[in-house]
Amino acid sequence: MLLVLRIAAFLVGAYVSFQYTAEVWVVGSVFGAVVLFWQFTLNQKVHLASYLGFLLASTLIYALILKMPDWGVPETGFYRLIVPEMLVGTFLLPLAQRLFLKTAWRRVFVTIPAVYVLSYASALLLDQLNPTPPLNYFLNVVAVWQGSYLLFMFAPLKGLE
Repeated sequence: MLLVLRIAAFLVGAYVSFQYTAEVWVVGSVFGAVVLFWQFTLNQKVHLASYLGFLLASTLIYALILKMPDWGVPETGFYRLIVPEMLVGTFLLPLAQRLFLKTAWRRVFVTIPAVYVLSYASALLLDQLNPTPPLNYFLNVVAVWQGSYLLFMFAPLKGLE
């Protein structure tokens, strides 16, 4: 039952995130809340300051990502290959989770490259597939990023704790 609730939280969060991708204060807050729900279902000790700190960090990281194109980051050549916004978010959010929620360093170090590679590959694939509604509500780069993040940060993977 707990797994069903976690999956439901992810799906609702992915749907809301897709609908409000351009809204600074929505996506970071919603996904931060999903991460906190998953964290709470694993460890029911509530450290309110840690949870609020992570929620704020998640919101500010997404705000940073949305502002990056305004700073004139080129969208050609090498910068198109690395997708700076995706790289920054993939790097900062696991570090915020380590800082506020005390996630194991090994898990953070595995999550960063895994989430980036899966998200980048999905961006290339989805660009070719071009899914249409309602499939695109859940089959998009944001949902893949969020799902792979949750998988690597919370799945019981041997040797990462």
